[in-house]
Amino acid sequence: MYRTYVKVQKIYMKLKAAELEKRVIYISGSVGTGKSAAVKYFLRDKEALYLSGLDGRLNEMPSEKKIEQQYIVIDELSWITDQYSKEYIQKMIGDCEESGKVLILIGRSRLPSWLQASCIEYGFILADEQDLMFKEKQIHQMFKLHSVHVEAEVIPEIMKITKGYPIAISLIAYNMKGGENYSKEVLENARLDLYRYFSNTFYKQWNEQLKELLISMSMFPSFTIKLAEMVTGKAGIEREIERAFSVGSFISCDSQNVYHMRPVLRSFLQWRCGLERSKAQQIEIYERAALYYERNKDIKQALFYYEAAGNQKQISRILIKNAEAHVGIGYYYETKKYYMNLSPETVQESPVLMGGMSMLYSLLMQVEESEYWYEQLKEYESRQTWGSKRRREAVRRRLYLEIALPHRGTVNLIHTLKNAAVLVVNKELQMPEFSVTSNQPSIMNGGLDFCEWSKSDRKLAIIMKKPVEILLGKDFPGLVNISLAESFFEKSFEGQTNPDNYEIMTLLNNGYSLADMKGKIEMCFVAIGVMVKLHISHCQPQMAQRLLLEFREKALAEDAGRLIPNIDAMRVWLKLQAGDTDIDEELSIEEWMKDEALNENHEFFVLERYRYMIKVRVYMVMGQYEDAIKLIERLQVYFEGYARTIYGIQNQLLKAIVLYRLQRTNWEDILQMAISKAQEYQFTQIISREGIAIRSLLMESEQLEWEESYSTHVLAENDRMATFYPNYLKERGQLMEPLTKMENLIFQLLCVGSASADICDTYHISYNTLKYHNRNIYRKLGVKNRAEAVRKAKELGMF
Repeated sequence: MYRTYVKVQKIYMKLKAAELEKRVIYISGSVGTGKSAAVKYFLRDKEALYLSGLDGRLNEMPSEKKIEQQYIVIDELSWITDQYSKEYIQKMIGDCEESGKVLILIGRSRLPSWLQASCIEYGFILADEQDLMFKEKQIHQMFKLHSVHVEAEVIPEIMKITKGYPIAISLIAYNMKGGENYSKEVLENARLDLYRYFSNTFYKQWNEQLKELLISMSMFPSFTIKLAEMVTGKAGIEREIERAFSVGSFISCDSQNVYHMRPVLRSFLQWRCGLERSKAQQIEIYERAALYYERNKDIKQALFYYEAAGNQKQISRILIKNAEAHVGIGYYYETKKYYMNLSPETVQESPVLMGGMSMLYSLLMQVEESEYWYEQLKEYESRQTWGSKRRREAVRRRLYLEIALPHRGTVNLIHTLKNAAVLVVNKELQMPEFSVTSNQPSIMNGGLDFCEWSKSDRKLAIIMKKPVEILLGKDFPGLVNISLAESFFEKSFEGQTNPDNYEIMTLLNNGYSLADMKGKIEMCFVAIGVMVKLHISHCQPQMAQRLLLEFREKALAEDAGRLIPNIDAMRVWLKLQAGDTDIDEELSIEEWMKDEALNENHEFFVLERYRYMIKVRVYMVMGQYEDAIKLIERLQVYFEGYARTIYGIQNQLLKAIVLYRLQRTNWEDILQMAISKAQEYQFTQIISREGIAIRSLLMESEQLEWEESYSTHVLAENDRMATFYPNYLKERGQLMEPLTKMENLIFQLLCVGSASADICDTYHISYNTLKYHNRNIYRKLGVKNRAEAVRKAKELGMF
C-alpha cells in the first residue's frame, strides 16, 4: 500500500506535530480523501493499534493498561452512536494525555459534538480536507506511481477538474493504465468508477430515509427544510439532515439556513436518482418543488421547475396570473423567458396575456412589438359580443395599457383617465390595479414621467383628484399631497426668495400618514425619498440616513422586499453625497456594485432606471469614466424615447461632468441642454443637488444661457450644497507609490483591528520588522498613525 501512496506534506506535518507534542489529532474528510492512507503511511514503521467504529460501536475496547502500542488509531469515528464507545474514547483521551501515547482519530464529518469539550480541554490538533488534497506535484507523482505518462500541460487541467481530490485522480490514472491518452472518455469512465466507489462505501451504509431525502434534494442546487418537507412529503427532516452531517462532510449550511451539497455528492446522487427513480417520480418531485415556490411567491423558481416537469398548463396559468399584476408587483423581467416561449396562438386566446406581452415589450424597449400586441388586443375586443365578460376584460386591459404603457408617456393621459373614470362610476368597468411609482422613490418619475403636469401642479391637483381617486383605489391615499410636495421641492425657486420647506414637509407628513393608514407602502417610500433629499439640502445627512434605515426595516416587516433594491440604491447615493464618510458604515459601495448593481451589459431593463443612475455616479467616483459614459448613453436613449424628462436632465448633467473631467470640449453643449430643459420646468434642485461635482462647470462656462433670476437662485443653492458636501462624487485617489505585497497584507489586518502580536504571528515576522513595514505604509499614505491610515483606506476604497 505504501508504494502506491503519495505523500501529502500538510497532513504529514500535522501528524508529526501530534507525535512530537503528544497531542490528540482529529482528521476529518469525505470518503476518498486519503485520511486512513495518510495515517498508515505515517505509521508504516511504527507499532500501532487500529480500532474502528464502522458498525456504530468500536470493534474492540481494550483497557489502556493492556495496550502496548505507542500509537492508537480510531477510524470511522463518525459512525459511532454507541454510548459505551463514546465514553471509552473520552477516557482514552485522558489516559493518553497521562501516558504520553499518541491518539489519532479519523472521521468523515466535522468534529462530533460529544468530543468538542475534550477538544477544547486537551487542545486537539485538527486536520481537514484541505490538508489532504493533492497539489500539481502530487498529481504528477500519482501518475508516475501508476506508470502512466501524462503531458505536463494536462496536470493543471486535472487539478482544475478534480480540485485535488485524491480518489478522483487515482481513478483517472487507473483508466489510463492501458496506454489510453487523456481524453473526455477517460474522464467519463473515471467519473462512473468514482460513483461505483461511492455506492460501495458510504452510500450502502446510509439508512433508507437518508438515501430518499438526499436523492430527492440532489435535484436542486440548494434547499431548505421547508422545501425538503414539501418535496418528500415527510416531517422530521432536521433529524435526517443532522444524520448526514454526522456521517460525512458533503453538506454545508449557510447563514440563511440554506443547505448546499458539494458538487461531487450532488452529481453522484443525481446518477443514483437516474438509476432508482422513474421519470414519473422525478416529475412529481419537480412539480412539488414548483408548488412550494409558487406558494412562497418565488414565481421565477416555480416556472423553472414546472418547465423541468414539462407542465405547460401550469406555466400558462402562472403567466396569466402574473400578467394581471401591475409592474410594481408583477415579475415581468424575471419571467420574460417564459412569456417569449409562449406560442402566438396561446397569447391570442387571452386578453390578459396580450396585455402582459404589450407591457413586457414596452419594458424591454421594444416599442413595435408592444404596439403589435396592443393592436391584437383591440382586434380581440372588436370580435367579442357587446357586454360579454370577454369583451369587458379586453376593454379593461386596453384602457390599462393606454394609461400605463411606459413608452407612451402622458400624452392624452388626462382625457383617457377621465373616460376610464366614467366607465368605473357607471359600473361598466372595474380597472386593474395600477403602479403609480413602479417602486421608485418618486411619483413625478414613477410609473410615468409627470413633469408636464408639474407645470400646473396646483391646478391639476384639483381637476384630476376625483378621476384619479376613482381609478387608483388604494394607491390614491397620500398621492396628491406627496406629488405636490415633490413638485414644489424640485421647483424650490418658483419665484420665491425663500422656499417654503415647511409647507413641503407638512404635505409629506400628511401624505405619508394617509398612505400608511389607508394606502400603499410604495407611496410611503416616495414621501421618505423626498424627505431624504430635503434633509440633504439642509445639511442633515445623519437624519436622512436614520429616516431611510428605519423605513427599510418597515419595508421588510411589511413584506415589501420589492422596495429594498431601490432603498439600498438610495443609501448608496446618500453615502456618495456625504463623501463616503462615516454615513451608513454597514453599507459597502464596493459590495453593492458587486452584488446589487445590475450589469447593464447583460440586459437593460427600464424598471431598474434608479439603480442605473446611482451606478453612473459610482463609476464616476471610481474613475471608471468610460463605463459611466457608456451607461449614460444607453440611459439617454431610453429617457428620450420614453419622455423621461427629469431623468434625462440628470443624465445630461452627469454626462457634462464626466466629459469635463475627461477634458472633452463638448461638455458645455451638454450642460447647456440640461440647464435649458431644467429651466423650462423651473426645476432647481436637480442642478443644485450636484453640488461640488458641477460647481466648476457652472463657474467656468462663459456661454451659458439662462434667466438671471433662475441662475441666481440655482447658483446660490449650488454654493450651499458644495459647502455642505465638499467630497461629493470626488474621484478616489491613487497612491503615488503603491504598497508592496507584504505591506498590503499587513495593512489589511491593521484595518480590521488586528493586534500587532497577532500580525507578527500570522506572517512569522518580528515586532521590529512589523514596525518597519508600518512606517513605510504610513509614509506612502501620508498619515501619522493607524487611525489615520484606516480613514485613508476608506477614502481611497482600498479594501
